[in-house]
Amino acid sequence: MASSERTFDELFKTAIDETRRVQNMPPDEYTAWRRNFTLLPPSISLGDGSHIDTTMEALNAIGEIGLLWLKNTPSAHAVISAEELRALSISIFGQVIGGKYKDRFEADPKFKRVFKSILSERITALSTTTMHYFPCHIFEYAGVPPFAIGPVRFLPRLEWLDVVEATAQSEVGWIPQLRAYWKGEAARPTAPTTEVLGLEPDERQVGVYHQWRAKSICDEVGRCAWIAVVEIPGRLAKLSRTCAEVAVRVAVDAFGLALRHRDALDLRGPGDFKDPNLSHQLLQTQGRDLLESSMLDMPGLKGDLRRHQSLLADTVELRCEAGKAIQAFVDHNAPGAVPGLKKRWVEAMYWFGEARREAAGFISLVKTGISLDVLTQGKKAGGILALCSALFGLKDSDRVLSNGKTLFEVVSAIYDEGRSQLSHGGRLGLLEEIPISKEIALEFTAVVMRKYLECLVKYAGPDDIDDFIAEIPNLRV
Repeated sequence: MASSERTFDELFKTAIDETRRVQNMPPDEYTAWRRNFTLLPPSISLGDGSHIDTTMEALNAIGEIGLLWLKNTPSAHAVISAEELRALSISIFGQVIGGKYKDRFEADPKFKRVFKSILSERITALSTTTMHYFPCHIFEYAGVPPFAIGPVRFLPRLEWLDVVEATAQSEVGWIPQLRAYWKGEAARPTAPTTEVLGLEPDERQVGVYHQWRAKSICDEVGRCAWIAVVEIPGRLAKLSRTCAEVAVRVAVDAFGLALRHRDALDLRGPGDFKDPNLSHQLLQTQGRDLLESSMLDMPGLKGDLRRHQSLLADTVELRCEAGKAIQAFVDHNAPGAVPGLKKRWVEAMYWFGEARREAAGFISLVKTGISLDVLTQGKKAGGILALCSALFGLKDSDRVLSNGKTLFEVVSAIYDEGRSQLSHGGRLGLLEEIPISKEIALEFTAVVMRKYLECLVKYAGPDDIDDFIAEIPNLRV
């Protein structure tokens, strides 16, 4: 029987038998076994600072116990990652061997039942609500008020410091230095000075910490005038951070749906390059001197205060609708209809954002096709065509581009000739003309994403893509 098909009882038996086998080895056999490991052999922490040797078979079995529990506990999928669960399962197993849960097993000798109960309790205890912060470039002009897209708030950095202090529920020693610098009232925070080093030992330790903290956070924020703030409830650390980063990226890209492609690229969030960048190109032709061209990339949406305020006013509905979908992604217990379809839109938006930021046209086209495919639950070109027909009340043969291309031709170019042929090697992309330009594919997909969302927030039927598409004609009005 394959490892992935083993039962709890079989996995527990493997873990216990393998660990016991190593412990019961005669000295000569143990010495020979130990030579198989250049550094340290596989071991399990007993929770008291000591370890017990075991085998990789045992560790793998214990990890699979956790994964099998996760498979049978759907509610935990949004709380803990597989990597965290494997580590936690091994930790609990070691503590059981070390005697920490002796009373629990005396009350109930069924190992499997007690172990699963302890695992569930530990996950609940370790699940926390965490505030995550991401420096961003949104508006180039600094006088724009804060705004939100569902659970993601975009704050000017001075207001962000207020949030940090309010969350800490006490004064934070490094904040005054940073606040003064951002207000233009003090120099940029630097490494600890001789003034700090001259303090009494306790005061010096605190002063050095605050000085380094102010400097490191100032370096991290850099030129970003905005901080994205999102609170992630009830998750362990790794999944919490991943969830927060995706939420902010999708919020930034959702805001960009109101902008043309070139303007949307000025919005920068998690994982994006945020420093100004001057790039150069050097080239030369026969009989000519060296030529040089340069391009300056300045992140942040350009324009004056009036333009930025107008954009905020014009996107109230978009931000509200996108916020509902992102909330369903962030909070697995959030109330509201069709959480599955909302999460699908979030994932499709993630791919759309990746397509928008991709420099290579043919790779961008692949990611655009994936984005549309995710919306339809992998129903390929036929499903995308059905979705678009429902969203816009069009027939396959209706012309949708100024060059006369029909809806069928556009979808086929993006998915069949683009995403499918390029990603599967049927078509070359480098230095080759792609079936539809990157800009047109992105603008078309942006309209689809926007219209899909408009209909989705009005829909309250079954959480199923086919039911949703069938209902779209009634939701367009």
